[in-house]
Amino acid sequence: MRNGLLSVKSFCLGLLILILIFGIDSAARAELKEEGMYFSILGVENRIGGDFEGVVTGKFVDSTVFCRFPKIEDGRGFEILIGGYKGKIAGEVYYSCSNHDTSFIFSDFNGNGFYDVGEEAVYKKDGECQVIGGNIKYYFANLFRNNIRAFGEFGIFVPQITMENGAYQENSYHNTADVTFTGYGADLGLGVLIHLHPNLAVTGRAAFRYIRIKEATAFGQERVPMDRMEGTGRSYSIGLNYYF
Repeated sequence: MRNGLLSVKSFCLGLLILILIFGIDSAARAELKEEGMYFSILGVENRIGGDFEGVVTGKFVDSTVFCRFPKIEDGRGFEILIGGYKGKIAGEVYYSCSNHDTSFIFSDFNGNGFYDVGEEAVYKKDGECQVIGGNIKYYFANLFRNNIRAFGEFGIFVPQITMENGAYQENSYHNTADVTFTGYGADLGLGVLIHLHPNLAVTGRAAFRYIRIKEATAFGQERVPMDRMEGTGRSYSIGLNYYF
């Protein structure tokens, strides 16, 4: 897994260097309008941590349902967005989805929500993170007639994090169901935009994310976890903007 991620990052770094070289050469030919709209398709890599450590089991309020707070491995996926810009300001709305491996150190074999000393196993399942959100970007550095632009970004979003078979009934840990965590979040990031053509640009960014989980859903029940849940992480993306 680690070697795979290093290979992906090395490839992305090499691609960015080539894009920079090509973008500088192309800058004199691209004429950017003062305002307009664009559509983007991006590849993303998401990292989720915080309370998602894979060692805690929480109980739903006024329920017999327990849910596992999994450890979530780095995952990759896609993002689509539509945005508009005027001068140095841009606004965007987007949807992203990434697939993750999740794991949990399962030590509640009695199904009573308490740690069972001496009984422990690693529980591995698939996971998914879907995000709907919006960003505001400010282009603070502009080179080559605004064709190479650096930006800062602030956004808010609604995450939906799912773990396969991540919930079970009290006193019956074999009776499982998928669990979905939802809430709200905010991110802060930096990125670069390189125009290769009046209608085409390459963009990449890195952002820090904060997530507050407000609700968990399993067995058809929507409940507030008894304990406060927070997540932190980073998100990376690279892709193409098409201007129209």
